[in-house]
Amino acid sequence: MNETKWERSAAVLARIGLEDALRRLERDAGIGESLKASAINNKLKEAGRYNQVQWRLLQFCLDVGNMAAHPTDGPTREEVEKMIDEIQSFLAAYLTAP
Repeated sequence: MNETKWERSAAVLARIGLEDALRRLERDAGIGESLKASAINNKLKEAGRYNQVQWRLLQFCLDVGNMAAHPTDGPTREEVEKMIDEIQSFLAAYLTAP
């Protein structure tokens, strides 16, 4: 286990931010409202909002955040850093200011 409580906390907070962004995109796309972030990710891919590669990257981020939120072996520092980088890239590419 190569993580600390700070990495675990960072991953949980990053996942919350990603989940919020996915909910916004789901609302903007008018494709209904899902309870789980992974379901939203699936719906957005199916609606053509992004491709399979982006979907997989987001699924990785959701998985890392989920791993950090539960009492299992947490993500590694490298996984959390990659997660945060991927979320930043996604937000920059897919969310624009009103």
